[in-house]
Amino acid sequence: MKRITVILLVIFYAVNISGQDTLTKDYYLQRSKNQKTAAWVLLGAGAVAAIGGAIWFNETFSIDIFGPDRDPGENTAGFVMLAGLGSMAGSIPLFIASARNKGRAEKMTVFIGTERLPAFTARNWGVRYPVAGLRIGL
Repeated sequence: MKRITVILLVIFYAVNISGQDTLTKDYYLQRSKNQKTAAWVLLGAGAVAAIGGAIWFNETFSIDIFGPDRDPGENTAGFVMLAGLGSMAGSIPLFIASARNKGRAEKMTVFIGTERLPAFTARNWGVRYPVAGLRIGL
């Protein structure tokens, strides 16, 4: 009997640990804020890298008809420019996720109101009862 009790306690403890955390409005708002900050950082850094890489590429670019003399900075400038463009493109999903989390936070509302009884209680059809709840729009 003691073994079964100990096993059940361990199982219930493990189930309690792996349960889902409660997601609140503040959680979604903070997550949205963090994602928006990261998106702006990626966008700004990407713009600086893309513009800097373009300027550097413009200064080092040369067309050599009579020889293989290439400026080694040409390739690096191109990679910096492409990395900046990739960073700017990578900020778009973060902006979208930020807007989605902000929308989720706005849809989570606590309400107090009245509701009618369900249809299976037809004799009290017009009676309204007070309710309190949490509405989560999915």
